[in-house]
Amino acid sequence: MKNLPFALLSLSLSLSALAGCRPNEAQPVGAEELAIGGLEDDAEASQASLDASELAIGGSAFAFGGDAGCTATVTGADEIAVCSRTVPGTRTVAWSCTAPNGSSVSGAATVVTTVIDDSACPSVAIRHDVSFSRLRAAGDITAELEGTSQVDLVLDSANRTAQRTVALDVTRRVHRNDDLIRDQRLTGERVADLAANAIGPADDTRTVNGNVTVEFLLTDAQLDIGATDLLWRRECCHPVGGRIDWLFSGENEGSGSLRFGPTCGLALRADDSEVTLHPCPNFAN
Repeated sequence: MKNLPFALLSLSLSLSALAGCRPNEAQPVGAEELAIGGLEDDAEASQASLDASELAIGGSAFAFGGDAGCTATVTGADEIAVCSRTVPGTRTVAWSCTAPNGSSVSGAATVVTTVIDDSACPSVAIRHDVSFSRLRAAGDITAELEGTSQVDLVLDSANRTAQRTVALDVTRRVHRNDDLIRDQRLTGERVADLAANAIGPADDTRTVNGNVTVEFLLTDAQLDIGATDLLWRRECCHPVGGRIDWLFSGENEGSGSLRFGPTCGLALRADDSEVTLHPCPNFAN
């Protein structure tokens, strides 16, 4: 596989990808493709978890226009105190969207927020416990995602740093009509350290470490993926440092790695062969 999908690093997947455009679980593919696909699943699950958290916490901002074919409701009214302010305690968000072509997505999430430490405000540590489910449908394909996550946010205002830890336990099932073509479980934890450094955004950094395991339940296979010191800077949508390593066990066993940087868009396999990364979007145009 010579083209690393942008979704791997941008934490976003298109509806078509979720609908099963990648090979199904029963098809033999290379370990690298499975590893990258597994990371996409990790990205999708992480984004679903974070979306649920952000939507429930700021539910009033989760408002769709009528043209989007979406509705959303937020329930729960309890408040908790943090740094002499009040924030939502427990919130449940339910949403449903239907596109003009008939494809749809619906889901629900409950987020319970707990203040871990606000004794040194404005520095603060907060935890969000999230349970969520989501169903996407397009044509004869349906994709179900459900699970739990724990999102810990630690802000150190004096040192202009923050840390976000996401722990996941997620299942994903994809059907084509009545046939189950993907049945997977994803577990793991990822820690992102953010540093504002000097004044201005140019030297802001995000460093990610973590591990995730993807179980392919239809084929009795397993993929273990590790991210080590993945470094992002503002000017590049891809890592400019660090590496990912994977080990795939099962019928198509294998292992591999990718090293990123130091220039934007450079990624190398263990044999120093280059992987082509998708271009970063140009928001100036």
